[in-house]
Amino acid sequence: MNRAAVIAWQNAMKERGAKPRTIRRRLSALSSLFSHLVAHRAAEINPLRDIKRPRVNRRQGTTRAFSSKEARKILDAPDLATLQGLRDRAILSVGLQAGPRRSEIASLLVSDFHTNAGYKSLHFIRKGGEDLSLAINPQTAQRIQEYLAAAGHGDDLTGPLFRPVGQNQYQTDSRRHVHPETVDRILRKYAASLGLDHGYSAHSMRATFITTALNNGASLDDGQS
Repeated sequence: MNRAAVIAWQNAMKERGAKPRTIRRRLSALSSLFSHLVAHRAAEINPLRDIKRPRVNRRQGTTRAFSSKEARKILDAPDLATLQGLRDRAILSVGLQAGPRRSEIASLLVSDFHTNAGYKSLHFIRKGGEDLSLAINPQTAQRIQEYLAAAGHGDDLTGPLFRPVGQNQYQTDSRRHVHPETVDRILRKYAASLGLDHGYSAHSMRATFITTALNNGASLDDGQS
C-alpha cells in the first residue's frame, strides 16, 4: 500500500457517505498497524504518516477517558495465572485498542476473530448496522489467542468469543455470551484497583481509543516493545 492508495480509499469512503469520525477512526487504526509493522521492520514506511484526516468535533462529552499510561496499567492489571484474568485482559485490550461499544464486545463470536488480508481482525456489527472487519493490534490478537487456548473453545466458531467464567445454580449453559454489563464491571474493577474509581465506565475504553490512540495515530503498546 502506498500514499495514493490511501487517498483513493479515503475518497471512496467519503463518496459512500462515511462520517468524518468514521473515516478518521479507520485511517488512524490503519496508521497504528503500519507503525507497528515499521517498528518491527515488516514495512519500510507508514503511508498514512502525512495523510490529512477529517476534522471532527472536539468538544468533550461526559465520558472520562484514560491517559495512555493509565490504559497500559489497566491492561497489565489482570492476573494472567487465571482464566478469568486472561479473559479480562483480552476484553480490555479489545475495548482499548479497537474502540467498540460494550454490547459489540459482548456479542462477538469466535468466528468474528479471523484473518483478513493477512491481518488478525475482528468482525463487528456496529450501531446503525455498519458491518466492519477491523484489523487489530498484534498484541490484542495475541491476548485473544492466549485466552482461547486457556478456555478451550477456540474451535467453537459459532459460539460466543467471551464467556462467563464458572457456573451458577441459575445458569448452567457454558455456551453463553458475557453480558454487556459484565464488560462494564470488568473495566470498573481494574480501574478501581489502580485508584481510578470515579466517573469511569466501559465507554471510557471507547473514549480512550478515540481521544488518545486515534488522535496520536499510535497503539497503546507502542512503548512496550
